[in-house]
Amino acid sequence: MLLTKAEMARRTRGVAAKSSAKITPIDYEKTATMVVGKKRSIDHRPPADPIDLEDNSSYHQGSSEAKSCKKSDKVVVLAHQPSSWPKLITLFDQMAHKLVRQDSEEAHKVAQELAKVNKLTKELKTAQSWISSYKNKVAEIAKDRNEVLGKLQRTIEDYARHRDKRQATNRSWEDTEAMLQKQDFHP
Repeated sequence: MLLTKAEMARRTRGVAAKSSAKITPIDYEKTATMVVGKKRSIDHRPPADPIDLEDNSSYHQGSSEAKSCKKSDKVVVLAHQPSSWPKLITLFDQMAHKLVRQDSEEAHKVAQELAKVNKLTKELKTAQSWISSYKNKVAEIAKDRNEVLGKLQRTIEDYARHRDKRQATNRSWEDTEAMLQKQDFHP
């Protein structure tokens, strides 16, 4: 059932002036309701372009809002277009997945670097403990060397003393023998 412009105007009780019949959206950030005689909740779709009721009367034939419109009422008529919310949600999901993937990749890289640092730290501690043990061994070897050199020095000194004593004893025996031989020949 198509209505003519005149029938539409009669049904809407005299919506005549274009300026008063323009449909304007209410700020969606402040409220999610539209004024159509009284406040009603509507879904949160982005507002469509305002449509003039007189110029697009065939679009709203039989609509209860159009029947109840008065001259002072403002109405939002969403043009017959697909909702952009699925696209926005898909885009948001893609962005969220991308950010999560980037964060997880970054966390994985940081974890790998941390593992490398921990491995290097462990290797450094091991190397430091080896160096420390080698220093201790070198100190022990130096101490042992000093002890051995000290013993060797004492041994050499002891040998020199004993040699000197033996030489002295040998000289004294030789002297004693020499004296005894002289006495034997001169009675």
